Amino acid sequence: MCQELFKSVVAHHCLGAVWSHRADKKYPVQPVSVLATVDQFNAISFRVIATVLKSRLIMPDERAEIVEKWIDVAQVLTNSM
Repeated sequence: MCQELFKSVVAHHCLGAVWSHRADKKYPVQPVSVLATVDQFNAISFRVIATVLKSRLIMPDERAEIVEKWIDVAQVLTNSM
């Protein structure tokens, strides 16, 4: 899904002139492709953060193992593109 969202980004939607008006519904160009990509990225990063910080009882070495697993997942997904 991330790959398809990233491929669908319209380049000029990333420009400040469009991006800075993203909250203005009356603006003629809405950067919907960029917003969808940002929303997906945020959802994934919040999931990673939640698993790393889910408990105060997790030791630093256990947190490192969780991060390593997420890195492994990201590498697998990157290689499948």
